[in-house]
Amino acid sequence: MKTPVRILAALVFAGLLASAADTPVSCDSLASTALPHVTITSAKSVAAGEFSPPEGSRGPATAFKSLPAFCRVQASLTPAEDSDIRIEVWLPIAGWNNKLQSVGNGAWGGVIGYPALATALSQGYAAASTDTGHKGNDPTFITDHPEKLVDFAYRSVHEMTVAAKGIIAAYYGQGPKLSYFNGCSTGGRQAMVELQRYPADYDGVIAGDPVYDTSHIQGTQLWLWQIFHKDQSSNIPTEKLALLHAAVLAACDALDGVKDGVLEDPTRCGYDPALLQCKHDEATDCLTAAQVEAVKQSYVGPMNQKGQPVWPGREWGSEMGWLNHSGKEPSSYAAEMFRYVVFPMLKPITVTALVLNAIAIWNDFFTPLLYLSGSEQQTMPVAVAGFVGQFVTDWNLIFAALLISILPILAVYFALQRSIINGFAGGLKG
Repeated sequence: MKTPVRILAALVFAGLLASAADTPVSCDSLASTALPHVTITSAKSVAAGEFSPPEGSRGPATAFKSLPAFCRVQASLTPAEDSDIRIEVWLPIAGWNNKLQSVGNGAWGGVIGYPALATALSQGYAAASTDTGHKGNDPTFITDHPEKLVDFAYRSVHEMTVAAKGIIAAYYGQGPKLSYFNGCSTGGRQAMVELQRYPADYDGVIAGDPVYDTSHIQGTQLWLWQIFHKDQSSNIPTEKLALLHAAVLAACDALDGVKDGVLEDPTRCGYDPALLQCKHDEATDCLTAAQVEAVKQSYVGPMNQKGQPVWPGREWGSEMGWLNHSGKEPSSYAAEMFRYVVFPMLKPITVTALVLNAIAIWNDFFTPLLYLSGSEQQTMPVAVAGFVGQFVTDWNLIFAALLISILPILAVYFALQRSIINGFAGGLKG
């Protein structure tokens, strides 16, 4: 009879543990939770249906009316001296599914994702979100704040994850059994970076529409804008993009066996835009020679000086999504990436630092961008407003610094050469 008794005792003990885990501590008590470089700024219980997002937050207020009661924890994380990463962790007071779901950001971040937090919480998850270390969805925070750029790039999500797991353990008496990250666009990039840099943070991720390899994506965005603005005749208005799109569908829609306005496999299309080239003068139902060339290059994508692809071209059937390329201004995110991230890196601190930065940036970024069209060299789109003065000035500084850095080497070389010659001459005299 001892075995059944032991089994019963084990079941009772397991039940007590489960009950303890389901009975969280007081929400207010989390304010005193001690975690590395984490300051809990607020820990308060929110009654069911009573949460109101801060003014200016995205999402309708009605989306929060059906939320269950939860413990709302707000914290500031300072992994670096210039860091101020704000996070929120929402903890179900009842019905926790023993899982964590962290949610991602969009574009430049800068805000807590309240609608996504609400969705995760309503499904029984403990949920976490970060503002990525700055306020506002714009890149001005980067200027003179390199650590904040690191926070935005990857550190804020990792630090949020570690802090969230610590807060969950303090509240429920145990950490999450499974942890997931859910994000789209910038959030998709955050998900992929987490997997690469911190694979132990999450058991699974949803990386929707990830903006990964950001430098090449945004470089290609600016290249495409330049292709469509090489001169007035190369720009394609919206109505002609519709004309091109219709021609592509007419030629390739039925290749998959179903004519439904969708190309199942765009790579099978290969439609030649030269078929739409105007026979005589430009008209609304045809493309100029310059427009045909711009379309062809868009399908192929940017190439480096060796004829190797830098980034994939646009797919056949995607023509109605080219409005960012044909508009008066390039993609704002791409332009901001160069204005606030790439070009400021070229500002010199010392000659040595300038040379090292120039070499690194040239090798890692600018080499594939300065020779984007194969046989015809293309410089960066200097017509982008706000870049021109800094672009010219910084490149002049780089080449000047490179020349200056060579002078000491030449001086040493000539000094050694003179010494060798003098020594040799002295030997002859002896």
